[in-house]
Amino acid sequence: MNAFKAVSEGTKVLLSFGASNVLMQQIVKGAPADVFASADQKAMDKAAAEKVIVPATRKDFAANSLVLIVPTDSHLAPAALKDLEAASVKRLAYGDPASVPAAATRKARCRARVCGTR
Repeated sequence: MNAFKAVSEGTKVLLSFGASNVLMQQIVKGAPADVFASADQKAMDKAAAEKVIVPATRKDFAANSLVLIVPTDSHLAPAALKDLEAASVKRLAYGDPASVPAAATRKARCRARVCGTR
């Protein structure tokens, strides 16, 4: 953003953050937007289907990585998804695969018996 401001003196930039699908629906209903950046390929597909984006301008510019973290007071040290099969793992927290792209990745990569049923 700072690089843009440096070459665009006087240009007002208003950022709007939210869930990709919600923002896309707002644009479809007429909300003004010069740029739509989405973390969700499905939301971009919907935006293209609704003809609210110029398909030739669609570019992937970032990617996600799935990471495992634990609280600072935890004795667990998972290094791989397989480590989540340990009996000592009692709870997992992750986003809703229906609305969070990284959670959809988790769902695709993590076997149901490890993440889906515990």
